[in-house]
Amino acid sequence: MPEFLPVVDKNDKVLRYLPSKLIHAQELRHREIVVYLIDATGKILVQKRDGGYFDHSVAGHVRKGESYLQAALREVKEEVDLTLTARDLKCLGKFYHRTLSPQKGYHNDRFFTLYVVKDPVALSSLRINKHELESIKPLSIKQIQTIMRKNPKKCKGGFLISFPLLLKQRQKGRLKMLPPHFSGGSRGVSPANLP
Repeated sequence: MPEFLPVVDKNDKVLRYLPSKLIHAQELRHREIVVYLIDATGKILVQKRDGGYFDHSVAGHVRKGESYLQAALREVKEEVDLTLTARDLKCLGKFYHRTLSPQKGYHNDRFFTLYVVKDPVALSSLRINKHELESIKPLSIKQIQTIMRKNPKKCKGGFLISFPLLLKQRQKGRLKMLPPHFSGGSRGVSPANLP
């Protein structure tokens, strides 16, 4: 059964609903979410997708009838089997971007809302959905920046867009787990296990 998504206008107002494959084939504007998970050492949990591509901790489409927040909670559960509530997420803003997806050969035209899980997430608490992703690994900010600089083609287009936005929020002091002076080394804090 096809996944129906809202097609939206330049103000993020829903125009109609279409299957996701048709939306991407016609390069229509739609909605997505991005969620970053950060461990107790300040490392960001990064996905490795099929083909070895690096990607956000969690990302996905907003489906027909869902809010951005509902989609974020669903995608976290689907991709890494972590059950969260709205109180567990911090919204860092809604952004618009149109990027060429070199891996898929089309432009991805979307609004996306960027979230971060407020508390540290232990890698051991996650159960990876192998239908969705290959693996997930903790990387420091410097490691991610090096990968993006030296081999951007190994990163998904959305990751190349959302990660710098995450760092901008960090510079504004909006991420307590990633203070502006911190680059993801050990802080001597034990990981928290979320339900």
